[in-house]
Amino acid sequence: MANQVNVQSRKFETQKEAEAHYYELINKWHEENSGISEGDEHFPDFREIYTEYCKTEKYQTSGLESGIKRFWADYSTKPTSAGIYRSTVCCHVEFNNGGEDEFSIKKAIKAIANEQRSKK
Repeated sequence: MANQVNVQSRKFETQKEAEAHYYELINKWHEENSGISEGDEHFPDFREIYTEYCKTEKYQTSGLESGIKRFWADYSTKPTSAGIYRSTVCCHVEFNNGGEDEFSIKKAIKAIANEQRSKK
């Protein structure tokens, strides 16, 4: 059975459907060198994705308590399991206190879907 995912009032039948929806937005931000902040229709979705991902993974960030200022997309370079570095476009978050973080939408959606499934 596919992992359904609910983000805000949006219901996705599969993780892949949710990932595709949010990756489309992230790729658009990257191409336009833009992002979103409070007031944008997608801001609540990304805030929920990030905060739920942090809760699910018990990830502590000092900026989260100050509130989220904006989200945007940029390259991130990470090592693979083979020790090779790859650059991918990922989601970044800026906090009201000036701190920043980055996260993978794919990993966040997977963690949220697994958490939602475990509560059923």
